[in-house]
Amino acid sequence: MKVKGAIRQDNRPHSYCPECWNESIHPYAHQGREYYRCPGCGYNDSRLILIYPQMRYRVLPNHELLHYSVGAVVEWEGKILLFHRRLFPFQYTIIAGHWDLDDATPESAVVREAREEAGIEIRPEKPEFVETVKEPCRRGADFHEWRLYRAKVDKNQVTMSEEADIIGWYAPAEIRTLDLTIPTEHFLKKLGII
Repeated sequence: MKVKGAIRQDNRPHSYCPECWNESIHPYAHQGREYYRCPGCGYNDSRLILIYPQMRYRVLPNHELLHYSVGAVVEWEGKILLFHRRLFPFQYTIIAGHWDLDDATPESAVVREAREEAGIEIRPEKPEFVETVKEPCRRGADFHEWRLYRAKVDKNQVTMSEEADIIGWYAPAEIRTLDLTIPTEHFLKKLGII
C-alpha cells in the first residue's frame, strides 16, 4: 500500500485508513477474523496502515511501504510447523513476523516470534535467505525484506497463539494441498520442501 500522507513521528502508534489516511479506522471481529472499518470514507477490509514506535520500516521512492520480516521453517521428524492465520492473510504460514527495533538482531526477532506464535524455543544461526518479497500484510506493507531461518526441534508440543485458529505439523504432501501465504510457499519451494 502506498503512503498517502505524513506519518506522525511522535513516539506513539498510529493506524491509518489506506484509502483516506484517516486515523479513526478501527478493528472489528467477524466470523473469528479481524477486519478494519473507516467511518470517514467507508473503507472496510482486512488491512490498515499501522505505524508504531518500535516498527522497523522504510518508505520506498514510489511511496510503497516496506517492512522488515523474519521467518523460520521449523522441522520435527520430517514435518513442518504451520499455523492458519485468523488475521490477514487468512492462510497457512510458517513462524513469521516483523523485525522490530526492540529486537537487537533478526535472530532475536525470530526467537521471539517462535515463542509468541507457537510457544517453542529455537536457536537460529544464520539466515538461509535474505531477500525482498512482494506480499501484502495486515499492517499495510506490500513489500517485505525477509530473513528466513531453518530450525529443528526435539518436541512436537506447540501452543496456539491468538493469531491462529489452527496449528500443527504437516508433511510435505499435506502442505502442497494447503492455501499458503506468499512467502511460505516461496521459501518452502526454494528449500525443496514442496
